[in-house]
Amino acid sequence: MTQHPSAKKSPLLTSAEKSELGFGLAILIALMVLLWENGFEKISETQVHLYYFRECMTVLVLSQIFSTICVLREQWDADNKKKPRWISLGIGVLLLGQLIANYAHHEFFQLKELENIFRISCLIFGAFPLLNLREYFFRSARKKNGMRIPKVSPALLFLLSLISAITIGGTLLLSPGATKEGIELSITDAYFISTSAVCVTGLVPINVHDYFTNYGQTILLFLFQIGAFGVMTFAYFVSLMVGQGLSLKSRVTFSNLLDEDGIAKVDRFINYIIGVTLGVEALGALGLYFAWQDVPGLSGDTLIWYAVFHSVSAFCNAGFSLFESNLATPCIVGNIGGQSVIMLMVLCGSLGFALYMEIVHRSLIALKLAKRSSLPRHWSTYSWLVCRMTAILVIGGAIILFLISWLDGSLSASDSPWYRTLWESLFNAVARTAGFNISAIAYSSIPYIMFLGMLMFIGGNPGSTTGGVHTTAFAITCGEVARVLKGKKDVVFKNRSVTRSTVERALITVLLAGTWVILITMIISFLEPEISLQKLFFEVISSFATVGFSLDVTPTLDAPAKWLLIFNMIVGRVGMVAFILAFMKPPARELIHYPSTHIPLN
Repeated sequence: MTQHPSAKKSPLLTSAEKSELGFGLAILIALMVLLWENGFEKISETQVHLYYFRECMTVLVLSQIFSTICVLREQWDADNKKKPRWISLGIGVLLLGQLIANYAHHEFFQLKELENIFRISCLIFGAFPLLNLREYFFRSARKKNGMRIPKVSPALLFLLSLISAITIGGTLLLSPGATKEGIELSITDAYFISTSAVCVTGLVPINVHDYFTNYGQTILLFLFQIGAFGVMTFAYFVSLMVGQGLSLKSRVTFSNLLDEDGIAKVDRFINYIIGVTLGVEALGALGLYFAWQDVPGLSGDTLIWYAVFHSVSAFCNAGFSLFESNLATPCIVGNIGGQSVIMLMVLCGSLGFALYMEIVHRSLIALKLAKRSSLPRHWSTYSWLVCRMTAILVIGGAIILFLISWLDGSLSASDSPWYRTLWESLFNAVARTAGFNISAIAYSSIPYIMFLGMLMFIGGNPGSTTGGVHTTAFAITCGEVARVLKGKKDVVFKNRSVTRSTVERALITVLLAGTWVILITMIISFLEPEISLQKLFFEVISSFATVGFSLDVTPTLDAPAKWLLIFNMIVGRVGMVAFILAFMKPPARELIHYPSTHIPLN
């Protein structure tokens, strides 16, 4: 079939997009050369910005604004207003205004924390053209004869993006400006902390308060914020924000990553994830700001920074803290208001974005701001199940932890009143997905540690910022056990039967995760024979479930054991089943069905 002569091939990139790409790449290369030549030795704890760095970023932002205007003009002339880049232009103007205020030595824009945030925002804004470069490469590669692009599964794509973010984060943490003067961070510890941040674990071999400057703390904040979004979610959001949109392949990939049905709602779902996250984090930072007003040493911009950092860390279930001993630091351990805000933020982060979508939809319908359309009258089985499982794990877990403290003598031996122990039990039951601690977990009894480890292993809800096997997989596994014992046909929740494929995936998730944790514990016990088995087992569960609770074992581990925990955190963040599927070919269709047989089990 021949092509009509009048038909024109659409260009891979328009002329305006090519100029945008050229501007961005040129300035980014200049910034890299600047960093390499004379940047590192000029960074210190008190002077974070580089020689000519602000000037280069100003040129970067101006070039991006100019290129965005060119793209907008070209789209307008071509009557292509479906996905304009007004948001990209607005962001550029805001960043430019901040730079101008910084040149004018405005007091507010001289805050170190704000400078760090805007500095990284400028770099991200300048990296927008790289999205065009990626699309240009794939589109041109498809058009070349004989060149085939290998198909990458969504699980493998997520794994590779996770490793890339960890590598970049670890490299940034190794820069002298990230750590305080006189402190050297080893390569193992740098990449361990980067992995812990990207995988929103919070398990660290060093003290964040003593080691990192404001610049290093800002890097950590961005790492666990992007890690909570999901690296690919963040990349897709940037694509939507600059008006590029998502291809059909990207929609399918994202839908498979989140196990969501329907690729038509992908854009809206990504916007919900980002919007809910930033909105809840802002409210949490406001709550912590007022709760910590009377904390010694926290005032002014320091109080603002601590409130923002811990709010983001709590919602992301990262468990990172800027206090010397986490939330058990003497100046903060008795602050019930701040602990309540942290607990609320952790719970909000563990609920799952799918539940938030349903809450928003039903709220809009109740306020008559949206039509009911195809939304069922009753809450979905998923929302029903995760709310009940969360309540059971929090309330039931707190009661059992309190009873264990009473039975093992910890309650009577402690100088604190019984209601303080009950509050600590409730806090630990909530923080089972985050790793914040208001007491010394390392001095707890073995039954207390083992039950807390079980809560950590179950984790939070799917589609949230938490790890573990997730509440739904655990509930379905328990439902399958009950079904077999009762002789029923299906696993039923809320008058709805769960499909066999879902039941089988839940069973294999719990089985593989339990086997993996035991295997990693065995290997580390060979590497660290002097550490007790229960402490190693707890540390492995904490890293796999991306929690961050520690029995003070991680700082004492040698480099091989730390790298094994790094690998364990990555596997836990990706998911045991997804990690295995990332390296497997799609199953071939079975054409032969063998006759069944009976094998005795007793």
